[in-house]
Amino acid sequence: NVPGWFGVGTAVERWAGESEERWEDLRELYRDWPFFRSVLSNMAQVMAKAELSLARLYADLVEDREVAERIYALIAEEFERTKQVYFRITGHTDLV
Repeated sequence: NVPGWFGVGTAVERWAGESEERWEDLRELYRDWPFFRSVLSNMAQVMAKAELSLARLYADLVEDREVAERIYALIAEEFERTKQVYFRITGHTDLV
């Protein structure tokens, strides 16, 4: 399920940054534009189905521990970042 959400959090944070005006623009898009609301809703559904514990198990199968930890950390950090961005835009407190 990684392609359904991976990178969204980073992209939005880079665009909006510390600008409350840009964050408000995103909230307005979410409120007023059904397409944007649908994209974020679909992303949240994919994230809600994601099992990071399963990703952890797959990472444990990789012999090169450095590579395994680096890739797992990248995925887990982006998952959390994207979830927080979703919450900040939508005002929701969970993914479903």
